[in-house]
Amino acid sequence: MIILKDGEVCPYANECPHNTIHSVCYGSIADRGNEFSCEFVEYRWIGVDLDETLAVYDKPNGLKVIGKPIPKMVNRVKRWITEGETVKIFTARVSEYTCNIVGEKREDVIKAIQEWTLKHIGKKLEVTNEKDHGMIELWDDRCIQVEPNTGERKLRMIKM
Repeated sequence: MIILKDGEVCPYANECPHNTIHSVCYGSIADRGNEFSCEFVEYRWIGVDLDETLAVYDKPNGLKVIGKPIPKMVNRVKRWITEGETVKIFTARVSEYTCNIVGEKREDVIKAIQEWTLKHIGKKLEVTNEKDHGMIELWDDRCIQVEPNTGERKLRMIKM
């Protein structure tokens, strides 16, 4: 299903040549008349974990207390943004479960993280704990990459 910019569902989604995993249809039923065309726009983003990837994490101090930036990763994120990539903070800190256990409001935790990214990266980044098909990479201290459709661990090439 493709959602149009006016919120309607595209009636031609199954026939549209752009109906791929990363496409977004920016047409509008009101604009269409008898003809309809959609413009292919690739939707993609890079997910970056917060704790132990983008920011130092020593011990739990509450969800709104964020550690010092990790310079190498902060510089990488800044470079991606300069290159036009969309970067989102991908963190369990904003999951409903985590917020309920700790007793924090999700919106307050998101605000604290966005203030941190504004201070250290130069802009407020979107914060999420959910992935979708637009995510092309996830940078995280806990990830293990697997070969698609095999269950096999992807081998890393280590430069000596």
